[in-house]
Amino acid sequence: MTLMVTQVYDALRAANVPEEAAKKAAEAVALYEPAVADIRSDLRLLKWMVGTTVALCLVLLGAMGGLYALLFNIAARLPR
Repeated sequence: MTLMVTQVYDALRAANVPEEAAKKAAEAVALYEPAVADIRSDLRLLKWMVGTTVALCLVLLGAMGGLYALLFNIAARLPR
């Protein structure tokens, strides 16, 4: 038995598409659903990774700014 998206089939039949063409189109759409689910899960992972990377970069920039201020203060106190 072939998997078919019934909402697509019903919509095509309501639009007066022949039954065989509506079945084939609904079956073709059903083939793409798992691929779309995989893409969505990959995208969710990539969003998480980008967010973590941005947060780490901001922390590093903050730490470098503090280190720069410390070194500047030490350099300013050195005799000339």
